[in-house]
Amino acid sequence: MTPPARGARGLTPPCAVDVATPTPAPELPEKLITNKELAAMIGVVPKTIRAMVARGQLPAPIPLGPRCHRWRLSEVMRHLDLLRRSGWTGGDTPRVS
Repeated sequence: MTPPARGARGLTPPCAVDVATPTPAPELPEKLITNKELAAMIGVVPKTIRAMVARGQLPAPIPLGPRCHRWRLSEVMRHLDLLRRSGWTGGDTPRVS
């Protein structure tokens, strides 16, 4: 049996790859965060999160069970971007008119 052909440095040549056709990126699951994580992100206590949701300053959480709610990180980031554009810098409850 003959050994496989080797390149100049003794390595097997790379396989042919079709670079003209891009491979779609795999779909990643949406990152979900807890009330405590969200509160820590924006510098408020967890109780304030409920008030901000009621005022429309944060998106509503996704109910996963009777006592389990999570927020989509992408939605939270979108809302925080809007709040920061209105002048909110974090910490105290933002005032958005």
